[in-house]
Amino acid sequence: MVKVVKIFLLSMLFYACSKKNTTFPDVIIHEPAAGAMVGFNDDLIYRATLRHPELSRFRVSVIDTDGLANYLPVEGVISGDTYQLEGALTFNNTQMPAGSYLLRITAFTEDDNASAEVPIQYIRNEQINDGYALVRDLGNAYSASIYRRNNATFHLGPFNGSAVQAAVVKKAEQLVLMPNRFGPTRVIDVKSGDQLRSIADETQGQFPFFFGLSATDTRFTLGNYLGFVQTRDGSGHLVHNFSLPTDNFSTFTAHGNDFILVNLTHVGNLFNAWRVYNPRTGANMGELFTDAQLKSAFTADAGRWWVFYNDNGIGKMARWTPEGPLDVRGSNFGGKVIKAERISTHRFLILTTSGFVEVNTQQSGTIPRNDLGNAGWFDYDAPQGRLLVTDGSSIREYNMSTGALINNRSFADDITYGLYIYRDSL
Repeated sequence: MVKVVKIFLLSMLFYACSKKNTTFPDVIIHEPAAGAMVGFNDDLIYRATLRHPELSRFRVSVIDTDGLANYLPVEGVISGDTYQLEGALTFNNTQMPAGSYLLRITAFTEDDNASAEVPIQYIRNEQINDGYALVRDLGNAYSASIYRRNNATFHLGPFNGSAVQAAVVKKAEQLVLMPNRFGPTRVIDVKSGDQLRSIADETQGQFPFFFGLSATDTRFTLGNYLGFVQTRDGSGHLVHNFSLPTDNFSTFTAHGNDFILVNLTHVGNLFNAWRVYNPRTGANMGELFTDAQLKSAFTADAGRWWVFYNDNGIGKMARWTPEGPLDVRGSNFGGKVIKAERISTHRFLILTTSGFVEVNTQQSGTIPRNDLGNAGWFDYDAPQGRLLVTDGSSIREYNMSTGALINNRSFADDITYGLYIYRDSL
């Protein structure tokens, strides 16, 4: 009997020694307080208590509210039952946009980990107009030039790729160059002219790969022939990636009210539709089957959109609620719509194949803007009220408040896109 008891006690001791501790560590954040605000190049002090008999390491990082982008990571080795973690993060990542974030502190053991989070606000100074980028479509190649206000100039390319589109991610200080086919999408730092990254093309026979480039202040969205729509932030992280119905792709995208409006086209031209997606889930929030092609779109109110489009060769403007009819507000533009920009809450400037017109949504009719001359493309800087117009191989800049011409410059080659670029006001 004594022998049996000894064996039992020895086996229990062996089991206790060999059994892994599967409890999760405790993480208690003492600092910063919830809602703490931090600016560019500021230090954010953090203090936390980590507890577990088998602590091995820690990680501190700042993540966006989607949980996809991870900034300013710090890691270290620790030991003991309790560890008092203290340190500071310097917010000096120039690609990190302002906004709401979570400070996350994670404690690790050999087998498990646990985290605690606290919400913070990252504040950056406003971006200021720092010049412009000019993009030239050369047929099966394209090039770009960046002209900064300090007289620094960067010439990029030529790059392989046809039917290029371009957009500026304002607060990330980036120029995105997206050819429809035969080349990758390139992301350029407008401060230095350096290529930050590329998104590789995937050949589908002789069909184009990239479609529907659009940008917000902090992100850009593009579609591809395989039926995906992807949104990436200034650090290149994939924020959203949702798929379209089989054999469909997006020829146009626009952002508004946390949704993405897509001009959906079937590869066999069987149908065309406008569809609004929730990019976080890929859910269809409403659609309109139409042959009309979207050219620009902006949020109106309560889920409605102002849409500018071409229908049977006629440029039109309407207010549209997904799953509802078009409330047409303008169809006498004198030409097809090339692009529209919002000048103020109720004013829009529209470039057509016949020239510029202005629309006020609180009034009827259109206002010809012959004073702005001919144009192939334009961009508008709302904070400074500056208008950049491309016309063949020349550009013009106007003060929209006074109508005064403030810049007129000619170049050797025709210009496809003229886009304002920005820098931090620090």
